[in-house]
Amino acid sequence: VPPAQAGANVPGKYTVATQNDPLGVRAKPSQDAERIYELPKGSEIAVSATFKGWAFVKVDGVSGWVNSDYLTLVEKGEAPKHNPGKYTIGTQDDPLGIRVKPEADAQRNGEVPKGEQVEVLTVCGEWGYVEYGEYSGWLSFQYLK
Repeated sequence: VPPAQAGANVPGKYTVATQNDPLGVRAKPSQDAERIYELPKGSEIAVSATFKGWAFVKVDGVSGWVNSDYLTLVEKGEAPKHNPGKYTIGTQDDPLGIRVKPEADAQRNGEVPKGEQVEVLTVCGEWGYVEYGEYSGWLSFQYLK
């Protein structure tokens, strides 16, 4: 069982272990999501978060999700300092923007009102991945309580 399937968030260094084809990088952690990049078999990649059989990667400036069934762990990374779970949006006034990447300057694809409760599904550094209504993406832990 790949570490990402075991339920734990296992960042680290992995190799792409597809049989023949390149591994598709997808916009969201879903087989139905748009394929935005491809990783050749044997590529060594850094995985910054894992979630329900998916691994979040950033390669050649492209961020997205790969199916962790096709990854082999080379070296385990540091465990995240935040945990998945329920959090409340603690912004001063404004709603909190949901980002397409775990970066402050990343495009917003939705927002969550102040005081609303969300469930962080996985963690990437100082960012939590959420699915909120029709939106999915990253929220900064700076504004989660």
